[in-house]
Amino acid sequence: MTDSNEKMIPIETPSGKFNVWTKRIGNNPTIKLLLLHGGPGCTHELFKNFENFLPAADIEFYYYDQLDSFFSDKS
Repeated sequence: MTDSNEKMIPIETPSGKFNVWTKRIGNNPTIKLLLLHGGPGCTHELFKNFENFLPAADIEFYYYDQLDSFFSDKS
C-alpha cells in the first residue's frame, strides 16, 4: 500500500483478528458510496472503471477487499 487514502481496518472474527483493506477516493461530506465486490474470488479491481466518472460527479467512494481477497488478510 502506498496511497495515503488506503487503510487496513482491523476486524475480529470467530477465527481470530484480521485486517481488511479499504481505499477512499474523493472527499464529499454528504455523498459517500461503499463498493462491495462479490466473492469468492473477486476483488476491488472489478470497480476500477468507477474512477473515470464518480470523482467528476463529486461522489466520494470507498474500495473494499473482503477478508481473503487481494489486499486484505487471508484467514
